[in-house]
Amino acid sequence: MSSVATSEPVPPPATAVLLNAFRSFLLRFVVLRSDAQADALALWLAHTYALDAAYATPYLVITSPEKECGKTVLEEVLQLLARMAWKLDGLPTEAVLFRRIDRDQPTVLLDEVDRLFGSSKDRVEPLTAILNGGNRRGSTVPRLIPRGSDWEFRDFSTFCPKALAGIDASRWPDTIRNRAIVIELHRKAAHEQIERPRWRKLEPEAQGLRDLAAEWAGVYVDELSAIEPADLETLSPRAFDGWEPLLAIAEHAGGGWPERARAAAAALSGQKREDPSLGTQLLSDIRRAFEEADANRMVTSRLIDALVAMDESPWAEWRHGNGLSGQALSKLLRPFGIKTRTVRDVDARSRGYALEQFRDVFDRYLPPRGVPAGDKVTTARSSAERALGQGDGPIPATPTKPPETATQSRCHPDTAEVPNPGASLYDGDFR
Repeated sequence: MSSVATSEPVPPPATAVLLNAFRSFLLRFVVLRSDAQADALALWLAHTYALDAAYATPYLVITSPEKECGKTVLEEVLQLLARMAWKLDGLPTEAVLFRRIDRDQPTVLLDEVDRLFGSSKDRVEPLTAILNGGNRRGSTVPRLIPRGSDWEFRDFSTFCPKALAGIDASRWPDTIRNRAIVIELHRKAAHEQIERPRWRKLEPEAQGLRDLAAEWAGVYVDELSAIEPADLETLSPRAFDGWEPLLAIAEHAGGGWPERARAAAAALSGQKREDPSLGTQLLSDIRRAFEEADANRMVTSRLIDALVAMDESPWAEWRHGNGLSGQALSKLLRPFGIKTRTVRDVDARSRGYALEQFRDVFDRYLPPRGVPAGDKVTTARSSAERALGQGDGPIPATPTKPPETATQSRCHPDTAEVPNPGASLYDGDFR
């Protein structure tokens, strides 16, 4: 009598299981605004273990408009899960900071960074020196160290994963925000239920996940380093550098993770997310002024009146509330090679600007008219998220499934398994 062979269920890939475990753990204690945030955090945590496979590392910027939005709790959960987490509530001495990074490549977690950037120059400069280049492998700070009766020159590495938390990150240096994945948190609503973390009891569970992640990285780091994710047009080159190792991890995970990771990258770091520089803001407003006036030439005073009338722009409050002057406007336009000329505007001839002077810089620095900045980002995100059933609002904190499947309901449908602490990532060998 012949027996019918039954195939064993195929376990989900180890990388996907690890990502889901991180994601599920985070969502127990923090209300996140979107699946993109949850996916990015899970990928970033895995990246801290697979740092040897990466050429660059993205800074993680955790911010909120007000206090009590969960920034500190999120950093404390990251402290439980990240590789060799080093949480700093204040800035240590410069020597301690770069020596520890050089020796261990820890995961640095800095809280209340907004207060640090508001402190004295002597305290801020060491931090910015370490952050400005510390996102790429090989970045160093040169120092002289005593060696007996002499001095020795040495380069200290500043490359390691870093998470920075604080209020209103828009005021932080561009050199940090441009290298970062920004996680914007908001205060928990009354209907959103999360678990209160009991840190002493959570440590054994977190240790199990850390052990699994370390084992995972030891097995797959070479494979991860060989993956070259396709470019994302919605990301600037600098943003793609940071996302590249995360996208590689997502590709290794397979299933829905590659598409989810690319949607998260577009949503959190796409061009539309970057605040315009003062120069591009001015060019955009000048283009708008010419269009609204339906003019090809404008004298300086008329152009300034149009700019100052734009409530959402800074020109009315320029120079401590005195407003934008002709001299200030000329100075702002000088880097673009634009100078005043004699123009006829209505019935007057005076110094001003012609629309033709701006054609080239509009083409180079602004999106085409009728295509708002970030439209491609929005399209890429919405199409990917529609396929995944994602929305723009916060992730529901209260699971809709029965309690016994609550953990799995917060994971990805294609790889819903979450490992138990102390177990292998799935039943069987990594390979």
